Amino acid sequence: MEVPDPAAEPSLDVTEVGTAFAEVAEISGTGSQARRRAVMDGLFGRATADEQRFLRFLVGGETHGSAAMRALMPS
Repeated sequence: MEVPDPAAEPSLDVTEVGTAFAEVAEISGTGSQARRRAVMDGLFGRATADEQRFLRFLVGGETHGSAAMRALMPS
């Protein structure tokens, strides 16, 4: 999944991420794929590189145990 360049400074909070995921879940109908992509691009565009890595784990369903911890640890 290609994502926008990461933000230089952190600005996301848990509520914003949850709201974006809820919005994506509600999108349906003609053009829904493009609208979902726009919401996710906006979210990823506001995320730092570390936050983007963690969001990828969330989207991919790998939020358990050591996988989530590796996403939080600096590279």
